[in-house]
Amino acid sequence: MNGTVIPHTPLAVDWWYPRRIRTARLYFLTHAHADHTGGLTPSWNLPIYCSPLTARIIQHKLQISPKVLRPLEVGTSHLLNVDDEGLETITVTLIDANHCPGSVMFLFEGYFGTILYTGDFRFSSAMLEEPPLNNKKAIDVLYLDNTYCLPDHDIPSREEATGTIKDIISRNPEHDITLKLNLLGKESLLEELALEFNSWVIVSPQRLQMARVLGLRDVFTVERGSGRFRVQDPKCLQFDHRSVITIIPTGRRVPECRPWLYVVPYSDHSPLRELQTFVQALWPAKVRPIVKNGRHEANLYDLLGVSPSPCCIPLVPESVKRFMRLTYTWDGTLTVPVPLRSLLIRPKAIQPGVSFEPIEQISGSHDSNAHGEGELLNEGAGDPCSGSKVNVPCKSENSSPALTGGRPRVAGEDCELHTDKKLLNRALTQTVPSKAVLLEAHTAKEQEHRVPVEQHGLDSNSSSVPIQSKMTTSSPDVLSNRSKWQKMEPQVKAPWWATFVTSHCGTDVAINKYVSNVLAEIGYQDST
Repeated sequence: MNGTVIPHTPLAVDWWYPRRIRTARLYFLTHAHADHTGGLTPSWNLPIYCSPLTARIIQHKLQISPKVLRPLEVGTSHLLNVDDEGLETITVTLIDANHCPGSVMFLFEGYFGTILYTGDFRFSSAMLEEPPLNNKKAIDVLYLDNTYCLPDHDIPSREEATGTIKDIISRNPEHDITLKLNLLGKESLLEELALEFNSWVIVSPQRLQMARVLGLRDVFTVERGSGRFRVQDPKCLQFDHRSVITIIPTGRRVPECRPWLYVVPYSDHSPLRELQTFVQALWPAKVRPIVKNGRHEANLYDLLGVSPSPCCIPLVPESVKRFMRLTYTWDGTLTVPVPLRSLLIRPKAIQPGVSFEPIEQISGSHDSNAHGEGELLNEGAGDPCSGSKVNVPCKSENSSPALTGGRPRVAGEDCELHTDKKLLNRALTQTVPSKAVLLEAHTAKEQEHRVPVEQHGLDSNSSSVPIQSKMTTSSPDVLSNRSKWQKMEPQVKAPWWATFVTSHCGTDVAINKYVSNVLAEIGYQDST
């Protein structure tokens, strides 16, 4: 995988893993070789900037949708936005890389300075005559193809290597020739051999289709025996050495272990001496290798004969920062990301809260105190679970422990008791439960373990259990119910909702007091 995301920019070159580095927004492709298209699949839905010929190749080879292809003409400067507000732009110029059909180098100019990304390239003196490079423009960062940046690995020019291959073929006129080549690359060599020896080149159907996509000359065929030259994949191990000579044009070191096998140093990558000429002509402030294999990266400057210059970190515009913080959705559109923390943590208080039905006043607002009924407080008190201020009854000196009026309800719910624990837990996590709802839930959960309601002295026709959290421990009804409860089940466990309330409400004094009163009323005694 020979690609990178340029630091402090939204630019990614030959990099097709947007989930690993999420700041990349503009994707560029130098050429269509497999080691530069890893991760690029037919489902790719983000824009790809490349040369027109590379766009046709990946559309045919990888089935990339033409909707995402953004072909740019070679040798022309193009203006691209690097934010979604149209405030910041960069200039991109494509230069022929002399590597394979459609391969280019990218020259980026913008707020980050000037960056030249060579990709895979074979240096020629004509490159320095190109308009973007012939004006001696200062290069801040050079991303260099260091495939054969080795001091002991010399490679001749392609013209010399082509002459060597022609000489081998001329010395063996009675033999057919098999050439080991990849699907893409060295097409100019095949065309030159076919025209030089006036013979067809037998290829596979896939290579024939690729030759038509590239618009090559009509020298290729799939008919066996129609020509002297045949092209095979390098991974194919079939060698017919009886009447065939095999030639492997490559820059790699392959031993010639057979008399009928010839390895010719023909490469589409620049050797060290050509890289030195190229780098010393540009004299960039910083050089970064493209092939990250660890070979001679430490002494790269010594091999190239240049010294690094101090390079400051560019100041990224605010609009570009906002653009890099956006995320792509499944359909390729940009959207503001949602923080993961907000999806995992449930808010402490729900906006609707807990609402209560109005409490009916007992007959006569002025006579209520005389009869020992409770009077209403102002908005000073509230439900500690919900945080909402509601009117609650205050016990007077001669007040009755029972409350009248409608039972409390949760906002948006019908207040139906869910006897199933899963449904009850779901209701409790959606809204903050009130005191009465907790009591009713506990009653419904423990209904089968209790004695009939009539034995507790409660009204069997009532649809809800009276709230007795405000009763004093000296109330005769509480003592009566507690004694009956203890007779039926001496050791009472704390209800399941007690842990729920304390864990969600923390160390709130009012909540702890409320839970303690309710546990005392049902006869629970803490052994500790």
